[in-house]
Amino acid sequence: MSELAPAMKVSRRTLLRASVLAGGGLMLSATIPGIARAATGSAKAAPLNAFVTIAPDGLVTIVGKNPEIGQGIKTMLPMLIAEELDADWDKVAIVQGDSDAKKYGPQLAGGSFATPMNWIPMRQVGAAGRQMLLDAAARRWGVAASSLTTSKGVVTNPANGKTLTYGELATEAAASAVPDPGKVSLKDAKNFHIIGRKIGGIDSPKIIHGEPIYGVDTQLPGMVYAAYERSPVFGAKYVSANLAAARAEPGVIDVIEIPASGTPDQLVAGVAVISKNWWLAHKARYDASVREPLEGLLDALEDEFGPARLYRANRDVRFSADKSPYKTAIAATLEKGGYIQLSADGLMAGRGMYMMAPDQLARYREAVASDRTGNELVRIIEAAAKEKIRVTGHDQLKTVPRGYPREHPRADLLRNKGLVAWQDWTPAAWLGTRRAKDRLVKFLHASEPVADWLRANVGESSA
Repeated sequence: MSELAPAMKVSRRTLLRASVLAGGGLMLSATIPGIARAATGSAKAAPLNAFVTIAPDGLVTIVGKNPEIGQGIKTMLPMLIAEELDADWDKVAIVQGDSDAKKYGPQLAGGSFATPMNWIPMRQVGAAGRQMLLDAAARRWGVAASSLTTSKGVVTNPANGKTLTYGELATEAAASAVPDPGKVSLKDAKNFHIIGRKIGGIDSPKIIHGEPIYGVDTQLPGMVYAAYERSPVFGAKYVSANLAAARAEPGVIDVIEIPASGTPDQLVAGVAVISKNWWLAHKARYDASVREPLEGLLDALEDEFGPARLYRANRDVRFSADKSPYKTAIAATLEKGGYIQLSADGLMAGRGMYMMAPDQLARYREAVASDRTGNELVRIIEAAAKEKIRVTGHDQLKTVPRGYPREHPRADLLRNKGLVAWQDWTPAAWLGTRRAKDRLVKFLHASEPVADWLRANVGESSA
């Protein structure tokens, strides 16, 4: 908040400059001196903080200067300009501005400051552009600019009905005197036709179609990857790192110490690992933050539940419908029965038979159909539910299997292709404490009756 306070207090006076595009058209550039000084620490005004171009074909291109992180700012800021410009929103293109505080002023994401900081300056840019287009039309027709009107990218002379599009006027408008933005008239809110409308995000169609529009999607020839490791504790100072060991890892190109920028709310000191691919660059972080903590948890369970087998992080894409190279969860099985999985969604544990072989499935169905063993299973499932444990089949038939009546009292269980007890916990601070082990032990004990029933009635496959 303290870093933004100066920018909120300084003058909002906007300076404009117009120029002709190559091949014709108008480019309107804006500077907001006060905001630029706050961002750059210099009394000299930043060069430009917003661009508007109008091509001869009428296409209006507006730069969205702030980073878009899902809050809609890439669409909202251009809407302010387009509103006062009286542009046709269907003929507006938006491009993302580069990260350049000297050029654009503050480019913030967070704190809900973008709208109040830019509400007047961006509207002034649009209103000034509209006035220049009116002046160009007035010169061509030999009338007063005040006698003309604009709407959706068109200037109209109400006296005779003549019209000119913004594209037709753009080059002439570039030669117009640039008005003082502080003196241009801004619209009354009741006359808004873009602001206040339900307008979808400019990138929403790309997101829906999964197009590569994020930094992580970028692919360039010869590109390398970097992972930045810093202390997770706010205010901590970087002391040292085993750079030689990191450089010795396969695929690592270099390891670089990065100094802090000076303030803890900006760049914090740390180590950048540069590698040939994303996985190798992040493997050290994965080992320290994911694999090693889980291995410690599994070691704590070993005395009672036997050694664990940890699954590899990479996926065998040859035999998987999911062709993403790496899994989004780390998992292990326990020798005496049990499955444990850790991911961004939290901790999960399971026990039972995820998928049964044909001979196991036949024995399972016979046991479920029997009143004695079937009702025993129902009681076990009901008891597990009281411990917040779900007992389900990972997959089910649409109807009961052939040879069993549809109205069977345990028809739902007969449809299962496997039987597993599950419990999961969302991420919380206790995941890094002994309570993680305590919860897993409690689950493994509470799910033991399910495992016992399966051992007694289904057993191992003889296939």
